Amino acid sequence: MSHLPTAAACAFLLVVSAGCAPPGDDPPGRVVYRVAGTDKVGVKKDLVYKKAGGSELRFDLYLPAGDAPEGGHPVVVLIHGGPVPPEVRPRVWPAFESYGRLLAASGVAAVAFDYRFPSEKSLADGAADVADLIAHLRGRAKDLGLAGGRIGLWAFSGGGPQLSLAIREAPAYVRCVVSFYAPLDAPPGQPRYSPLVQLRAGPKAIPPVFIARAGKDFPEINRSVDAFVAEARKQKHPVEVADYPDGVHGFDLVTDTDESRAVVAGAVAFVRRHLLTESGLVESGDGARLYYEVRGAGPAVVLIHDGLLHGECWDGQWDALSKEYKLVRYDRRGYGRSSAPAKPYSDVEDLDRLVRHLGLTRASLVGSSAGGNLAIQYALAHPAAVERLVLVGPVVSGLGFSDHFRARNRAAFRPLAERGDVKAAIANWAADPYLTAPGSDAARKRLRELLEANPHNLTHRDDLQTPPRQPALGRLGEIKTPTLVLVGEADIPDVHAHCGAIQAGVAGSKRVVVGKAGHLPYLERPDEFNRLVSEFLGGRKP
Repeated sequence: MSHLPTAAACAFLLVVSAGCAPPGDDPPGRVVYRVAGTDKVGVKKDLVYKKAGGSELRFDLYLPAGDAPEGGHPVVVLIHGGPVPPEVRPRVWPAFESYGRLLAASGVAAVAFDYRFPSEKSLADGAADVADLIAHLRGRAKDLGLAGGRIGLWAFSGGGPQLSLAIREAPAYVRCVVSFYAPLDAPPGQPRYSPLVQLRAGPKAIPPVFIARAGKDFPEINRSVDAFVAEARKQKHPVEVADYPDGVHGFDLVTDTDESRAVVAGAVAFVRRHLLTESGLVESGDGARLYYEVRGAGPAVVLIHDGLLHGECWDGQWDALSKEYKLVRYDRRGYGRSSAPAKPYSDVEDLDRLVRHLGLTRASLVGSSAGGNLAIQYALAHPAAVERLVLVGPVVSGLGFSDHFRARNRAAFRPLAERGDVKAAIANWAADPYLTAPGSDAARKRLRELLEANPHNLTHRDDLQTPPRQPALGRLGEIKTPTLVLVGEADIPDVHAHCGAIQAGVAGSKRVVVGKAGHLPYLERPDEFNRLVSEFLGGRKP
């Protein structure tokens, strides 16, 4: 990034947002998104984490109400913008107090803190302070009630360069990164503090990244954001962008609209997803690695995604069902954060390695579309390991597809097949009337976001998967596991035919048609979907 002209200095100056107020102006106000329980969180103020230049640097800690869980609360470090004069303390402003309370009421701890940032030439001092704060939180995690191994970084505006730590070193304890209208580059001569430069120095793994991009922000900021996103997607890193076309710099504090609140809510959900969840990689045995996440306690339930999306498609189930069950979701080969296929492999063997890695002796399987066929194949191969089956818009090997079905798939993938245009293919699938029913606008938007953040879901090789020795269609009668088949009323006729064949083949199975939904009812009608699944898994009639 070139040096910024004075008129555009908010690439490093936070004028109306969570970083720096102009001289004589009131500090920025409270975040526009609110949740219940912010008045019940615990607050510890003016805690010292280091001394620098003869002054004490302090932080405020916001904790969820009640006792800390075993291992402590995961924590989000809120990084203000600037530069700010040494006597200014953004951590005490309503903006940071409200963000701290919002996050604590949402189940994760938050820290607002002082750090040195008197000018853009002081990035090194600020970076040292950020690193020392994190070391302090980790070193005193038990006393503070924190989980030192589960930390998120959330930077606002001029605080963006301080995210370079997570990109440059990618420490295992940094589980996620959030950037709100922040420059993701640094002035010339300071490449160490440029997230973009550090990303380009890859390849390496980086934490999942959420970026709030304000369309009416300063051009210098958005140019750095766009360059970072392009590079991250080129390297197939997990990056999620909430693009708010009408958003201004500091929209989360100055623009109380549905769009502003939705962006903040999305960021809070993002940190909850990555901080309240245990995650890891399981070795497949042939060099590939499968990414998985686990949350909750109780009977084990493994969520298996379809052939377009990846494990994050189950976000609508993650909080709700983990209250009753130990939920597991993972990315199959070529999807999300798992390795791309490089040699012949078996999805059934991959799933079995995951199950054994997690020590699950018995689990229920919830499989969507092609993931439903995988659940069926696994139940046939390992009948004693499967408690119950929930098959969502499933297909079954051995039963063919109509010309209409094949033509629809070819048309959706044509831009990718003919000219390598993955964006056009994503647009086709997002508009497909069978994937999401008419009126499912939020689900269609989420579908597109997931694919745009993970375009390799559509581009990996799918010809390396080893087919089963026997198609499942002729073996459905062997399945004695209680089975529920869910299908959206607007799903393509072929899927309805496959569902009918499965219901006829699996004795005692039940089929439920979900109204106003297409192929992805867990995205379109999450509350109804969760109710049906919870009732069935609990032994109650859906």
